[in-house]
Amino acid sequence: MNQSSVSQITWQFVEAMEKKGLMHLNWPSDEKEMERVKEKFEKIRGLPNCCGAIDATHILMNLPMVNAANDVWFDREKNCSMILLGVVDAEMRFRVAVTGWAGKLSDSFVLRSSGLYKLCQNGTRLNVKKVKLSEGSEIGEYIVGDLG
Repeated sequence: MNQSSVSQITWQFVEAMEKKGLMHLNWPSDEKEMERVKEKFEKIRGLPNCCGAIDATHILMNLPMVNAANDVWFDREKNCSMILLGVVDAEMRFRVAVTGWAGKLSDSFVLRSSGLYKLCQNGTRLNVKKVKLSEGSEIGEYIVGDLG
């Protein structure tokens, strides 16, 4: 089978998986479900009011280099890649997945360009309620992640 046929079949497979996956990939639908997520983070890691954990990875790709514009897909390790940014709950279930961004871009750029970030900025996400800590201070809802 030639490479273009394999690429076409692979692309159709990825699109079908994405369509099916979106039915299972969702932010907690109500306050009760979010409370369960936050309770699990506090129980297993001592993180009060934590709504998820975020990180990014690079998915290696095999793209034909037909013009110089394709170098945007090369990450800092010179691999041709696409970024996958994900938020998981305490049971390691994906709640948010952002993909399709070129490997050359930074994780923070991808996050700031995502719908999740915009929802957090306008108060739709991570804005339900604050929790009082033992010493009297309050902590709002948050997602834990590394510096990237």
